[in-house]
Amino acid sequence: MTANHIHDDLVIFAPDESKGETDARVIYLIPEAKALLKKQLQQNPEGALFRNSRGLAWTKDAIKCRLTRISTKVGFRVIAYGARHSFATNALIRAVDTVSLSHLMGHKSTRMINNYAHLSHNLDFLKQQARNAAGLSGVSSGSPPSASAETG
Repeated sequence: MTANHIHDDLVIFAPDESKGETDARVIYLIPEAKALLKKQLQQNPEGALFRNSRGLAWTKDAIKCRLTRISTKVGFRVIAYGARHSFATNALIRAVDTVSLSHLMGHKSTRMINNYAHLSHNLDFLKQQARNAAGLSGVSSGSPPSASAETG
């Protein structure tokens, strides 16, 4: 990523720099990400914004090597796509709709969202969804609200 990719609160990669190479890739920046990029722009106004300790641009291979070293230290496998999977799972937990989420992740359809989201591992979320599906969201007891509570 370089300075020419940043357009106010968007990061835009031209089609030839995007994974599918047919459409531009757009990243919508939240204020915290915008602040991070502003800092990187001040440090590196030319060339790659994100650089290693030797001042060289991070490559996908360098990132993979770094994550392999981190994996050894923490005792479990850390992969770059883990952040993507976590983003999708947490967005769904926070009730982001699948259409919006697919666009945020750069997909043309919602099909891929199921590959990223790991909701089956989140029992508390699924229990709450079962309550929601039964019309019991917000009800703390195991019984549905009474008719008088609904009208009163």
